This record gives sequence, C-alpha cells and structure tokens, in this order.
Amino acid sequence: MLKKMRRGLAAGMLAVVVTLPGGAQPAQAVVDPATVIAVAQQAYALWKEFKGGDKSLEQATQQIIASIESAKTAILSRVDLLAAAEARACARHAVVELADIGQFDAATMRSWAQDVTGCVTLIDSLAATVTDQSAIDQLGFAVNSIGPIALVARARAGFSTQALTAVLVGANNTVATKIDPPCVQQQIAQHSGLRITIRKTCTAGNGDSAFQDVTGHILNAPNFVFDTPRLKTEASRNTSKPLAISVVPLLSAA
Repeated sequence: MLKKMRRGLAAGMLAVVVTLPGGAQPAQAVVDPATVIAVAQQAYALWKEFKGGDKSLEQATQQIIASIESAKTAILSRVDLLAAAEARACARHAVVELADIGQFDAATMRSWAQDVTGCVTLIDSLAATVTDQSAIDQLGFAVNSIGPIALVARARAGFSTQALTAVLVGANNTVATKIDPPCVQQQIAQHSGLRITIRKTCTAGNGDSAFQDVTGHILNAPNFVFDTPRLKTEASRNTSKPLAISVVPLLSAA
C-alpha cells in the first residue's frame, strides 16, 4: 500500500512523496527487518543497563539470551543473506551457540569470546571496504545481531569491552554513512500551459524506493525543489541504517 505524504502547493509547484516496497524477492530473502532491529536494540539496552549498574552480568546475560532466542529464526535468516561466507559462518556460530553460554568452562568461554570478537572485527572490516548498497545493509544487520553477544561473552570471560565497543560504534557509523540510496530524476508528464512533472526516485539496496513528483512551469524546471534527505530516509527505512543510527547512542553511553 502506497504511503503518501503531501507537501502541498508552493510557488505553483506540487510535490508528493510516495514510498514503494522493493520488488519480488526470493523466499529466503523475505525477513522482517523490524524483528531483527527490535531485538538488537533491546539487547544493547540490556547491556547498557548492566554497564550502568542496574543489572548484574548474569541478569543481563540471561535477558539478552532470551531476547535473541525469541527471534533466532529471523536473525539466522538475515545472517544467511551475507555474501561473505566467512562472516556468515562466524555470525551463525555466535547466534547458535549463545544459548549454551552458561555451560562453558572458563577456557571455553575465553576462546569463544575471542572467536565472536573476531567475527565482529571481520564484519567491521568488510563494512569499511564494500561499496555495494545491499552488501553493506546485510553487514549492518549482522554486526548488530552478534554485537551484544560479543560484549556479554567478553565480560563473562573477564576481558575488557572498551575496544570492542569502539569497533561496534565505528562499524555502525560506517553503515549509517554508507547506506545512501542513489537517486535519479526524470520527466514523467507534460501538461498544458508549458507545465511538466519531474519525478525524483531514490532506491535502497534492498529494492525499497521513495519518489517525489514536482509539477511546475517548464522554465522553472532547473529550480524544482526536491526533499532529497527525506526521500533517502524513506527509501532506507527497512535497511540496517535506522538500526545503526539508534544503537550508537546506546553503545556510547555504556
């Protein structure tokens, strides 16, 4: 269903922003991003409460496990969309083994914490180098699916978490910056009285798009005003960009 947000008439020009979902995708790619986003945000919030002294490490661990377990299928389905096999494998490993963290002995806990930390740094490195919009989007979901796991693992192993937190903040800033839907403009209609309609469309890597039509006199076409930031925000609403933006304050305050 189209979501229309009218900006109204201004200087004889009509501007309408319309948001469209992406085209048909393979069944495995149909993963509700809202579920993954909500779980990641909750897990980071629980970590922040632990760091702030409002929860014990055990309380935070158990609640983070419960949150991630409640959406494990959705999280793993999203992780499976990663193009990089090594990142996909290590992220799955972290999510699958999380539920058994209470059974790890000290040596296993330390080794596992280092493995999950390595997975975070791998995804961070990939995020810094890839340019494909779809790839950076999936990396954003992946790093935040395992970020809280890595933080808890390091804390339980007796390791510091400051450096890892900095990596997670950096990775999310990278994702938020690099997910930048490209936009195109084209004339879509010609009307009487030398009036034309030009459409600007911005499309995210997941196929979601948003467009805005502006109608006015043909001589004013170079001065047609489009709300490009809004179009980009609407197009990227189901990507990992909103998640990346939302978790940076949680991590920075922890």
